[in-house]
Amino acid sequence: LSVRGNLSALMQLRPFVAEMRAKVPVSELPGVAWLPDTASDSCMACDAVFTLIRRRHHCRSCGRLFCDRCSPYRSGIEARQCDQCRAEAVRPPREDYSSAMRLLEQRLEEVEAAAAQREAEELLAVAWTFLCLSAAAVVLLLAACGWQRSLLALAALAVVIRLFMFRQLRALWLCVLVLWKYMQSAWEAKRLCEEDAKRFLSARYRVLAFLGARGLRQLGGVWPKVGQYMSTQGDKWPDEVLAELRKLRDAMPAAPFHTTRKTIQEDLGKSVEELFQHFEEQPIASASIGQVHKATLRDGRLVAVKVQHRHAARQIPVDVAYMRLLARFAYILTLGEVDLMPVVTEWLGAVLEELDFQNEAKNQIRGRTELMEAKL
Repeated sequence: LSVRGNLSALMQLRPFVAEMRAKVPVSELPGVAWLPDTASDSCMACDAVFTLIRRRHHCRSCGRLFCDRCSPYRSGIEARQCDQCRAEAVRPPREDYSSAMRLLEQRLEEVEAAAAQREAEELLAVAWTFLCLSAAAVVLLLAACGWQRSLLALAALAVVIRLFMFRQLRALWLCVLVLWKYMQSAWEAKRLCEEDAKRFLSARYRVLAFLGARGLRQLGGVWPKVGQYMSTQGDKWPDEVLAELRKLRDAMPAAPFHTTRKTIQEDLGKSVEELFQHFEEQPIASASIGQVHKATLRDGRLVAVKVQHRHAARQIPVDVAYMRLLARFAYILTLGEVDLMPVVTEWLGAVLEELDFQNEAKNQIRGRTELMEAKL
């Protein structure tokens, strides 16, 4: 088991390690009949002849004769046990050992993930503080120079950006922050040896993955699908990044029920009560484009209702165009080291097709028909 992390992270595992040690079964020494001293003149493990220097000893478990090298003195209940009996007595069953190791690896993963999350939140706090202080400095500079008109124009520009371009600027800010941290980490890793650089980059990749996944989730729309697609490319991204991006597949926030109710009424022309006998307000799944609710029709049939998020059809084409611009920006900023254009161009056409739920319904009917013909 490879343990990574600093001392503070490992110290948090002390209670769990003590608990695991207490649960490891150590069998009691059974009562056995010892062989007499004359049963053998040599060690029953290494065949070495007993002498004044290489003395004979009885194993407390099996009762056979061994030399002091094959049955060394040990403290506790393991005193004077041969190597074979000691291994069988101390080693827990394989299933207990495997489950304990899996639990230990899970705890270590949780500690590393919590440390990465804490570092990412601190980085975001510092970045937003710097951004706010820079904006305040610009406002104070304009006020000191007596440019009241410039202040009014700046306030009007801020209102326009908040209303029409907030998501785009937020995506740009996220891209700049992640790329800057990535380039800084790569530069710092060059000053370390190979093994230390791997550990350092592994920790930084966790921070970058948390920043990226959190930002994509908050942007919504088609942006989480970027992370979903990247999580399927195991040969192009580090394992730490893939593990965090996989959470975007089923951990998307759901729209409130009043928004879902309004969308159904606008698209189908009837209210939820008129269309369904029962409609569960809590969705059973939520994705970047829509969410699925469990419902019962008026005739008693149990159905799954997929509701597209409001304004998705209007926002996604804009996000697609802006995503292409950001991919070129990342390629230029990193001097070709980070190339996201293949990711963008490969699947964006398919994303636009996913907005047509009628086409998706036809595909589902076709798949159901083929499964019924195959008697599956």
